[in-house]
Amino acid sequence: MQYWLDIKEGKGQLIAVTQEAVYAEAGAMNQLDAQAQRLKAGESPAQVFGKDATHVVLRSATKLSWSTADDELSFTIGSGKESKTESLSVDDVGIREQVYLAVQRVTDGRFQHFEDQYSKARAAFASALTLSIFALGTGIAVKAAIAIRSVDEYVVEGRRKGMKQLVVWVLDTLGPWGVGVMGALLCAMALLVLTTRLREPPFVRILQADRYSPQASWVTAVKYVMLAGLWVLMAPAAFL
Repeated sequence: MQYWLDIKEGKGQLIAVTQEAVYAEAGAMNQLDAQAQRLKAGESPAQVFGKDATHVVLRSATKLSWSTADDELSFTIGSGKESKTESLSVDDVGIREQVYLAVQRVTDGRFQHFEDQYSKARAAFASALTLSIFALGTGIAVKAAIAIRSVDEYVVEGRRKGMKQLVVWVLDTLGPWGVGVMGALLCAMALLVLTTRLREPPFVRILQADRYSPQASWVTAVKYVMLAGLWVLMAPAAFL
């Protein structure tokens, strides 16, 4: 068994890896120090960790992934439609790597290790799509706000009348300038994420039983063609 204390701003998280499971529990440092001493004395993690602690049974896990784009170790439990994800946030990158390597050792023979370095184009796509949705949505919302304010009373009809009335009220209250400013802020946030991912494309480490194949470059190209198609279809409605 191995264990670590991940400390941040006076609080922390105790993490332990055994042959059977991964345990993690956050709390005050005095509590975690006491639990660490119990582990050091030879007590079982099942006895040391509380009922609310994260508990990943490794025989049920089918995948562990770790991306440099975030601070999480992501476990996939089960497979197919019944699968679920259990994420373990670890602030200290050194501890994160040690936990990953510990799981790799105890699953040796069942899991294979794979690495996937994203290209800049692949890394940027999700953020580019988000930025596009925000930009196009802002243009459409600004035009709607202008139309609403151009009449004395905007009549709402049809299904989901209550929801439509709420949208009309928000657009009328904010007005074109308010909608534009909010949309610009959202676009700026998406652009910041986009530039970060372009500057440092994610590097992903993966443990799983099945063979892992990185996304082919032609798939990324098709996604960008579809994104361009979205702009061709929606840009006239948003900006013309």
